[in-house]
Amino acid sequence: MTAAASKDTPATAAASSFTHPDDLLHVIDELALVPFYEETARRIGQGLVSVRPGVAHLPGLEQPALIGNMMRPAVGH
Repeated sequence: MTAAASKDTPATAAASSFTHPDDLLHVIDELALVPFYEETARRIGQGLVSVRPGVAHLPGLEQPALIGNMMRPAVGH
């Protein structure tokens, strides 16, 4: 790694790789969202985890009754 590369931050590394002016706007937009993404990741890591057998990625679609029965008490119904 060169001395210049070691000083690159994600912002400078991303900004130096754009080829069209619109690309730079996307980089700026994405950098503005980093704090939101970090907070979301922190909160997700603290959430309750419930592993359901037979359910993969979309539990509300795969087994809606199971998920409905789990959610009703949580929302007070």
